Amino acid sequence: MISVWLVIIETTEVINAIDSCVVDYSGLLIADETPKMQSAASSDLVRLTDLLKEQLISGRYDHGRKTVSEIISLIVSDNLDSAIVADSYYYIGVYYKLIEDYDTSIQFLDRSVSLKEKLSIFDDNYAKALYNLGGNYANIGVFKKHKDYTLKSLDIEKQIYGENNYALISTYASLITAYIELKDYEKALDLVDIVYSIIDHNSSTADPQFVAFLYHNIGFLYNSSGDYSKSKMLFEKAEEFYIKAGKTTEEGYINLMNSMAVALRNLGLLEKSGEYYKKGIELAKRSNSSSSYLMLSSYAITLGKAGKVTDGESVLADLLKRTKTTNSSGSHNYYEVLGYYANYLREFNIDKEKSLEYFSQCIEYFDKQGDSFLKYPVKEGYAIILSENGEYEKSLKILQTLLFSENSGSGRENIFLNPDIDNINADKDYLGALRTKYQILKTFYKNSHDLKILESCANTAELIISLLEKIRINISEEESRLLLGDRYRDSYLAVIRDFYLLYNNTFNTSYLNKVFEYSEKSKIAGLLTATRELKATQFHIPSELAGMEHSLQQEAAILNDRVAGRSEFGSASVDIVAIWKKNLFNTIRKRDSLIKVFEKDYPDYYSIKYNTQVIRADEIPGIIGKKNNYISYVASDSNIFISIVNKRYQKTIAIIVDSLFYAKIRKFRSLLTMPDFNNARNELRDYYTTGYELYTTLIAPVKPYLISERVMISPDNLLSYIPFETLPVATGNIENLSYHNIEYLMKELDISYTYSATFMAENIRHGYQEGNIAIAFAPDYSEPVEINSLFQKRQKTGNILSNLPFAKKEAEYVYELMGGKLLVNDFAVESQFKKEAGNYDIIHLAMHTVIDDNDPMYSTLIFSPENSGEEDRYLRTFEIYDIPLKAKMVVLSSCNTGIGKLYSGEGILSLARGFIYSGSESVVMSMWEIEDRTGTEIVKSYYDNLKKGYSKSVSLKKARVKFLETADQLRAHPYFWSALVIYGDNSPLIRRRLIWPVILTIVLIFSIPAFYYFRKRRYS
Repeated sequence: MISVWLVIIETTEVINAIDSCVVDYSGLLIADETPKMQSAASSDLVRLTDLLKEQLISGRYDHGRKTVSEIISLIVSDNLDSAIVADSYYYIGVYYKLIEDYDTSIQFLDRSVSLKEKLSIFDDNYAKALYNLGGNYANIGVFKKHKDYTLKSLDIEKQIYGENNYALISTYASLITAYIELKDYEKALDLVDIVYSIIDHNSSTADPQFVAFLYHNIGFLYNSSGDYSKSKMLFEKAEEFYIKAGKTTEEGYINLMNSMAVALRNLGLLEKSGEYYKKGIELAKRSNSSSSYLMLSSYAITLGKAGKVTDGESVLADLLKRTKTTNSSGSHNYYEVLGYYANYLREFNIDKEKSLEYFSQCIEYFDKQGDSFLKYPVKEGYAIILSENGEYEKSLKILQTLLFSENSGSGRENIFLNPDIDNINADKDYLGALRTKYQILKTFYKNSHDLKILESCANTAELIISLLEKIRINISEEESRLLLGDRYRDSYLAVIRDFYLLYNNTFNTSYLNKVFEYSEKSKIAGLLTATRELKATQFHIPSELAGMEHSLQQEAAILNDRVAGRSEFGSASVDIVAIWKKNLFNTIRKRDSLIKVFEKDYPDYYSIKYNTQVIRADEIPGIIGKKNNYISYVASDSNIFISIVNKRYQKTIAIIVDSLFYAKIRKFRSLLTMPDFNNARNELRDYYTTGYELYTTLIAPVKPYLISERVMISPDNLLSYIPFETLPVATGNIENLSYHNIEYLMKELDISYTYSATFMAENIRHGYQEGNIAIAFAPDYSEPVEINSLFQKRQKTGNILSNLPFAKKEAEYVYELMGGKLLVNDFAVESQFKKEAGNYDIIHLAMHTVIDDNDPMYSTLIFSPENSGEEDRYLRTFEIYDIPLKAKMVVLSSCNTGIGKLYSGEGILSLARGFIYSGSESVVMSMWEIEDRTGTEIVKSYYDNLKKGYSKSVSLKKARVKFLETADQLRAHPYFWSALVIYGDNSPLIRRRLIWPVILTIVLIFSIPAFYYFRKRRYS
């Protein structure tokens, strides 16, 4: 439970009115026109108040204690100017806030505010008093009052300073914090553009520390909504301004170190995360602030997760003593550390009794004082311990207080009910509470076998998915969407499993429909969200605005490339990188602002972007064809759920698997892609037995429900790495076998693939279109191309990319057969691809690729070099995403174009995925390296079959069979002929010419009149 703590703006820098501002108090400061003579007591009060102010600014709080006592003693005098007393109360309130005695601070700030309102004095100190009251309530967890006082302060400051004055920055930052605390992210985001505008208008005069606070809180906003990439960028901006302000030992900076460490860890950048933890911990050891306590608590949990459980507990125990000594055992800081300690004792199974006791104390305190950012983990931890003790109903009632508001009536009391998705914010805290509820319900069901509880499990898992969808749609960065799907994959598996169990127990078909629905939702949710957003822009936004958004997207991608050191600029200087980062930040800001305009002003855009529906099972035949079969796989550690849908059947079968099954998948993949020809007989035996075992698990259970040989497969997880066509379907005498005579699944079925039926349905342009104009590229590699890493064979000669003579012949053959445009050698350049690709029905690319497994968006197709222009010859995946296509088919006759990093729920992040996203209805891609000559033979034969009017899968099947008929013993190995697979629409590109049916029809048309003519003559 490592948390990011919100920044509550420090008051040290906001004690004073901003002296550099010229303030017009007309209408704000209303007092007697004739100033009163100050009494001696009033003069003494002014002197002491000025002294306290100076002590607070300089940080001499020990001296301030004495001054505060003197001021309080003096205030009892009757002969005092009320306006001066109000200011004295204000500074006393600030003093108590700085020493973290928030309750006392609230008392004095309240007195200051009340007096000024009575006197109708609405000056800067009045605004600051309201602001600090809000901060106090934030610190003790009363978030609604934090928002109310901050809003009131902002209204006054706007009247004093104007709408765009930099003096408003800290108040806006605090207000953003308040909305985040209340989980009203929409209102928080609405403020972001306003404060960006203020910074832009006051860039030379704005206090860099306030700007740092602002960026930090905006970063936290994005972190809370799961947009980790964007939160990291904002935290980097915050750090830049902390350094500029010279405030790298302050509480806010310590907090930033923790925030940055968490964001980097969420992005998988563990080494960099560790660096920030280390820096923050060193600062925290020397401080007694709330941020220090949070930092050290996070450090303790990190130690525990690294196996150093005793060390972690020691850190928390010492920290608890420290907060008790420094802040007293009744302070907010004490209970927050106590909450961390309680969760630590529970999570690492140290002392559950003590953990239970500490949780009870924290909950009693938080319920009495107000909310805390620890409310969720504390109540969740408490509920988990109760459930482990068998107190399921009590534990679930605790969680209901997190999920339902106090005025929600029976919903809060009924432990099996869940709130409506419309009443839940897209927030990770809610998500965590729901996931905890699900786990407790699941344990409850296992011990009771009550179907009512199982149904509640399924409904809770369903709500978790709805919340994940809500979070995903609000994330703008691809990387964060991928991480979200990968991290919460288990929730999709849970809902599928629960509805499957319900169906098996009740045979209620509505549960079976739910199994199919969530099988579809479990796949490529991030890609589906991105393509819906793209279509919403293309079809429902004016072209000028859509073009602007596209340009900003391209600019952001280029700047990202430069910042990462991947562009032609290589490793640039620190100053140049800083400029790129600034430009990247501003570009993303502009894009986000434009997206807000789209959502607000174009309802059709909004409805498509926020659509989360998937295709129903009964709609499948209409999409894939009435004679076709759809097989969808969902893979977990312990089960494979196989759904078979066609016009006659809708079935789901659960197959129990274990780690041995996945070891077989890896082994079979290895046998396909890295054959050892020196150990051919043993490899053949392994191939045959392993492949057949996979066939019996994956295909045999659904074979009785197939209505034809046409099959579209939606694989999942590791299954995405194997072509099912290569599975042996029968056993036999291994001694008489060769790769020639194995009965492959390919011989029984025509197989194509799709990411999901929903994605295919939305990606097909309905209605047959004549014309299949092709454009073919085959670059020249006569000059060696050196690269650092390769995952390909066709182009591999050490670290040098060699020429591909057969690839050029292949491209020429495609051009001669299909017509269109041929670009080879020096004409096959990146700029021509970007210019021309969107105009063609068939795109054929016969070239080198370089796969980047660490960052799949930088996997690359390599064109011929250009002598001029902006292109660098390397077409990266993220660039493909920005090229609108209308292609019916893209053939990636390159190596590994279907391979990349595997993300759970999203599948393989390959180059091919980029072409599907950009609009191609289908992609022919390679699952491993292609041997140049063999690849060309199969591709030529494939196009021959397409030209005859066969579907893509039949065309590929016939090409493979033809190759096997003439292949020698070596090249009969599936490594040579099975690398290419088809994803997406499988329909023919060319209509077959039905000559004989046409002739028969004509004969019949003329025969009928002739028959009647001769019949009439006969009887006449």
